[in-house]
Amino acid sequence: MTRIIVGVGLALFVASIVMMGCNNENEAATIEPERISLAEFKNLLDSEADIVVVDTRSTLNYDEGHIPGAISIPYPDEIRSRNEELPRDKMVILYCS
Repeated sequence: MTRIIVGVGLALFVASIVMMGCNNENEAATIEPERISLAEFKNLLDSEADIVVVDTRSTLNYDEGHIPGAISIPYPDEIRSRNEELPRDKMVILYCS
């Protein structure tokens, strides 16, 4: 199952994300995120860990600057409809401003 991590100072809204298809195509699993410190996040980036970084800010904010390699999935407009784009076998880190 996907492990969702939320960095320090980030909104708690990701706790309500419903991930479809984790166990059965007809079942929905709610994944409770855990928080990590900015230092832990930096260590993951520095170690080139196999992670997916998701910027949940608006597309405008993403276009103005984002963490290199991060994908844009704005909250709340697209996060539920695009959650199937997230891998189920990697650590997923969501961040906002």
